[in-house]
Amino acid sequence: MPERGPSTEELLRQNRALDEQLRRLVKAEQRLIVSQRDLSHQLARFDALNRFAIDLGAAPAPDRILGLAADLVFSLFPYDQCLGFFAVSAEHVALTAVRAVAGREHRSEAKLDEARRARFELSDAAGPPIVGVASAVVAEHSKWSGFLDVAAELYGPLADEATHVLVVPVAGPSAEPMGVLLYRRVTAALGYHEELPTARDLPFLQLFAQQVGAALNNARLMSDLQQSYEMLAQAQRDLVVRERLAAVGELAAVVAHEVRNPVAVIYNSVAALHRLVEGPDTARHLVAIVQEEAQRLNHMVADLLDFARPSAPRLRDESAVDVVRDAVLAVSQMSGSPVAVSVEVEGEIPPLYADARMLRQVLVNLLVNAREASVDAQPVCVRLRAATSAAGRPEIAIEVCDHGSGMTPDRVERLFEPFYTTKARGTGLGLAVVKRFVEAHDGTIDVRSSLGFGTVFSLRLPASSPTA
Repeated sequence: MPERGPSTEELLRQNRALDEQLRRLVKAEQRLIVSQRDLSHQLARFDALNRFAIDLGAAPAPDRILGLAADLVFSLFPYDQCLGFFAVSAEHVALTAVRAVAGREHRSEAKLDEARRARFELSDAAGPPIVGVASAVVAEHSKWSGFLDVAAELYGPLADEATHVLVVPVAGPSAEPMGVLLYRRVTAALGYHEELPTARDLPFLQLFAQQVGAALNNARLMSDLQQSYEMLAQAQRDLVVRERLAAVGELAAVVAHEVRNPVAVIYNSVAALHRLVEGPDTARHLVAIVQEEAQRLNHMVADLLDFARPSAPRLRDESAVDVVRDAVLAVSQMSGSPVAVSVEVEGEIPPLYADARMLRQVLVNLLVNAREASVDAQPVCVRLRAATSAAGRPEIAIEVCDHGSGMTPDRVERLFEPFYTTKARGTGLGLAVVKRFVEAHDGTIDVRSSLGFGTVFSLRLPASSPTA
């Protein structure tokens, strides 16, 4: 009896089983392709992250870090623009730099300057990375609206449907917020093989944010270290200068003390001879020359003593206007210069907490220099006004202005160096004494000078007594 073959039902059942196996194989192959593609993407991303870490090894500046971070994301995802908001204080972040692919540049430098003035709370720059359409991001996380407004102002407003954003908060090693990287895509259509990040990419973006935060922290540490080195080097230079000045001061004190008495005798004797000589004009002229040179020696000795024997000021409330006018009167009585000196008082001037004698000497030295620097007998002006220091301390600002030929920046830098002078008969100690007296009052002195436009010496001195 012949063997019966499979029935129709059995054949259909076998076909269905084969179809099911085929579908499973297709799905498995599709999953394998997706897995291979995902693995390829992940390898590319981690390779880019590795190159990013290598580039950051030199601890570049924050602007350079932003550029590297932007380039990394641009190479992996189809974004057009990147804005970096980094900490500018302990409480705020602000736009630090921008970067865009070719053809997506910002509007203008004026717009960039305006955008950089915006400030955001540092605490608002915290959280996990966020991807999505701008409108949805703002709807779910309203704190990012201000950052997106800056981008829109800088690059121009766009339809929300066409604006895909990536927000990457950046934190330091201790998870403290340090800033935000904001990426935007302004082109609606995606090119071949271009994929925007999804939720699967958030762990990678979090790792990327950690590397950026570590790089910014290293840059900050390097900057602090460099600043500390510079401060240490400056302190060492100042110490060397002080040691040299101390030695010079001791020598100057000894020399001045030994010279002063003979100079006084010569000066008095010449003054007596000047009254007794009644001979030819030549004799009287020679006696006058000796008297003038003796007076110059006396002034030199006085400058040396003022420089070599610094004394603590006797501080009390004084009228700043009276002190200035006394100094102007003293200078106007000196012979040799026809230059007039005017005094301008702006508003009400509070009492000055100072040693009147020392401050009078400061102003006399500055006024004498200003009169000597004036061109064509142009007047010298002294201005007084009330002011406030950066710490909120009431101060008095005094400016001595001349209309001379001005000075070059290198000369201005050396003005207060002891024994530096450009005068044929100068000692180079007058302005050094001025600076010492001003600093003894816990004040400051600055110089502004331009060739052809004269020079301004600006004093800032404390107003009234601390207990007033």
